[in-house]
Amino acid sequence: MLTGYIPLGYTIISWVSVMAITMTGLLLVSLLATALGSSVFPSSAPVGAHLVRLGLPARLVDQASVVVPGLINVFLLIIAFSVATAGADFDPTQVSRRILSIFKGQAPTDGSFNLSMDAVLLCAGLPILGHYAIRIVKNWFRLRFFPTTRLDIGAQASILNILSYSAWIIIGLCMASALGVTVKSMTWVVSALSVGIGFGLQSIVQNFVSGIILMAERPVSIGDVVDIAGAHGEVARISVRSTNIKLADGSTMIVPNSQFITSAVRNATRAEKPGVFTIPLQVPFTSDLHKAMNVMTSTLAECENVEAQPVPTASITSVADGSAILTGTARARVGMDTAAVRSQALFALWQAFQDHQIPVTVSATIVASPS
Repeated sequence: MLTGYIPLGYTIISWVSVMAITMTGLLLVSLLATALGSSVFPSSAPVGAHLVRLGLPARLVDQASVVVPGLINVFLLIIAFSVATAGADFDPTQVSRRILSIFKGQAPTDGSFNLSMDAVLLCAGLPILGHYAIRIVKNWFRLRFFPTTRLDIGAQASILNILSYSAWIIIGLCMASALGVTVKSMTWVVSALSVGIGFGLQSIVQNFVSGIILMAERPVSIGDVVDIAGAHGEVARISVRSTNIKLADGSTMIVPNSQFITSAVRNATRAEKPGVFTIPLQVPFTSDLHKAMNVMTSTLAECENVEAQPVPTASITSVADGSAILTGTARARVGMDTAAVRSQALFALWQAFQDHQIPVTVSATIVASPS
C-alpha cells in the first residue's frame, strides 16, 4: 500500500508542475494581449490611429481593441482546459486533438442538437456578419439603385423592409441548421407555438400578418398624412408589428398594424402630393377679388420654405354668407414640416392682406385643415 503512494505522488506533482508552468505562460500571453489591446490598438493609440487614417471607423477600432483580447483570453482558457484534460502532458499533437474535440464535439446520431463549440461560434458570428451584409445591401439599394427608378419613398421602404426580414429569416434557418435542428426535432416547438397562438399570441400574429399586408398592398406609405384613432400625423416608419406616426407636437404615436386593416383610416396624401398644403380665406364680395388672389399667389411664392415649382395658385372654391372663399395652394420644400410651413405662410398672408387693406372675415363653417 505504501509503494502505491509513490506513483500517485509523482503523478500529482507532475500534473501540478505542468499546469503551473502552462498557466503561468498563458497568463503572460493574456496580459500581453490585454496590454496591447488597451495601449496600442485603440483609435487614440499609434496603430489604431493609423487604421483610422486608412478609412476604418474609430468606433469599430475601439470595439476591436476590446473584443479581440477577450477572444484571445477565451482561446487561452480552452488551451488550459485541453492541457488539464490531456493528463498534463504538453504534447502539441495531443493538445491540438483535444482542442479539435472541444470545437467539433460529437456528431449527433439520434437527431439531437449539435452544441459543439464551432456551432456556437458560428451561431454567434452569423448575426454579426448578417447585420453588416444587410446594411451594405440596403445602402446599395438606397444610394445606387433607387435613384435610377421612379419608386416613391413608401415603395422603397417596403422593399427594404421585406428584404431585411427575408434575410434575417435565412440567417435564422442557417443558425438552426448549424445547431442540427431539423423539422423532426422542431415538432414539439411547433405544437407549443400553435397552443400559444391559440391562447395568448393572437394579437401578435395578427399585427405581423397586417404588417406584411401593409408592405405588400401599401394603403399607407412612409410620408403619408393619416387620421387614425383620433390622431392626425405623418407616417414615419412601418414595421411588421407596428407603425410610427409623427404627430404635430413632435411626439410619436405607435399604432398596431391591425388597426390599419380593421379600422377606417383617412389618408390625406392620396388626394394630393406629399408636401402640398392649402389655405382657405374668406373675403367679402365688396373687396377686389382679383387683387386678393394676386396678393395670395405672390405672398405664397415669396415664402422662404415654399417651392417655386409648381407655382402657388389661388382660386375661388365656394361662396358663403356674401363672401368668397379664396383657397391658396402651395408645396413645402422637401424635408420641411408641412404644418410648420403652412403656419408661416398663413401668417405671411395675414400680414400681406393687412398691408393691402383687404378685409378677411371669419365664419364657423370655414375649416382650414392641412393636407
